[in-house]
Amino acid sequence: MSDAAKQFDWRKIHKELEGRLALTGVTFEGNEARANALLRERGSQLAKVPSDRHGETSLPRMLVFRAAGERFGLALKCANEVTPMPRAALLQKSPSGLLGIIHWRGEFVSMFSAAAVFGLEGTASHPEGDVIVLRDGEPRAALLVDRCEQITGFASAKLQAPDQLRTRQAGLFKGATSDAVFVLDEERLKARLQEGLRGG
Repeated sequence: MSDAAKQFDWRKIHKELEGRLALTGVTFEGNEARANALLRERGSQLAKVPSDRHGETSLPRMLVFRAAGERFGLALKCANEVTPMPRAALLQKSPSGLLGIIHWRGEFVSMFSAAAVFGLEGTASHPEGDVIVLRDGEPRAALLVDRCEQITGFASAKLQAPDQLRTRQAGLFKGATSDAVFVLDEERLKARLQEGLRGG
């Protein structure tokens, strides 16, 4: 049963229908099949999405973080762990945003600057902040961000085109929420990081 259906007050609906049918001289007595059909029809109407919500997109729970002064959302299922900036073997500045290698839980993980990957200004020469270790991917990758803010759910949201985000990598985003959280497309992000590891 859907969440919407669980919220229906069937007694109230039943009473409302009885009242309306009484006005027309029709009752439920001796006509249970008719009553059930009407209740199902009324339930279906109540379950329909209001017209002003068409075009909304269901979003998973998200990890919201900041990078270069902007807020971004990454589906929580894509994040393995958030950790403070660990010791790292840093590389010279890379066009792909690859900062270096960190040692995480016995594994070597390639760490990227989120700001650089997203095509934004603000990549520090001596990086610090939070590191989001991404789930899956081979080799494993991580994003260095300014800080992680919260884990939140968006029941639904009308995503706007991320035009206000000045970036050359707009294709990495599904869109922006009304409160200016830029929602990442996880598959495109993974592809972008793998491209960076190949030196693209």
